[in-house]
Amino acid sequence: PEAGTHAIEIRYARNLQLSDLKEGSAVLIGGPRANPWEDLVQDKMNFFVDTDLVTLENRVTNKVPRPGEKKIYGEPQADSPVRAYGLVALLPGLRASTRTLVVEGTSSTGTECAADFLLDDSALGNFIAEISKGSESSSGNTLPFFEVVLQSAAVAGSAQQPQIVAYRIIKN
Repeated sequence: PEAGTHAIEIRYARNLQLSDLKEGSAVLIGGPRANPWEDLVQDKMNFFVDTDLVTLENRVTNKVPRPGEKKIYGEPQADSPVRAYGLVALLPGLRASTRTLVVEGTSSTGTECAADFLLDDSALGNFIAEISKGSESSSGNTLPFFEVVLQSAAVAGSAQQPQIVAYRIIKN
């Protein structure tokens, strides 16, 4: 809804300037290797996509796992079912009046998984209803900042139905 009254401009990460992120809200798509601007918001996040430098496996790292959560959500080796992980985060922007939406994954299939979740009215609506309970802020905004890790089976290089494996509500 925040984007409804503003012009939307699409840019490649290589053409973005720091001043663009300070002046307006942004949607950052792709993992940190594809979109290095995500480094600017990573300190606000519990989950982040990175690469294991020994195995070269892409993964989502959980800085502070809660009971039942994994420290690492990684794509399995060839002898396991193929899974991809996506990450969606709605974060404060670089200025108080702006927001940043991060959509990334452990692979293009993982990023597709994250995008599918955002575009699924039922899945996203149920998640927002769950995290919004009792979270109305002083500004009247009922949607809290959040991050959610999603898992999807990868069939023929395409993401299937995303499943939530972990999430956090971010206090601002």
